[in-house]
Amino acid sequence: MKSLVPISMAAALERAAATTPARVAVICETESYSYSDLNAEVNRLTNAWLNSGSAPGEIVCSFLPKGIEFAVCFLATQKAGLVFTSLNANAP
Repeated sequence: MKSLVPISMAAALERAAATTPARVAVICETESYSYSDLNAEVNRLTNAWLNSGSAPGEIVCSFLPKGIEFAVCFLATQKAGLVFTSLNANAP
């Protein structure tokens, strides 16, 4: 029996982008991103946060609706070592 090695979602995205870059990674309504496109957007946001002085362990608050941008934000926080929390406009 093959043993499974746990990896982070960010590492799984990197692997998928390298092995199946054109495969659809995420779909939301009429918009979709391939693994390559999703990884590029995640890397762009990760680098923006790290270059602006964010440090691993800091909290990032997201005020985004559920969708592709939300997924990009969540994965970028993992890559950067940040802590993700989502804010809900409809919650008290």
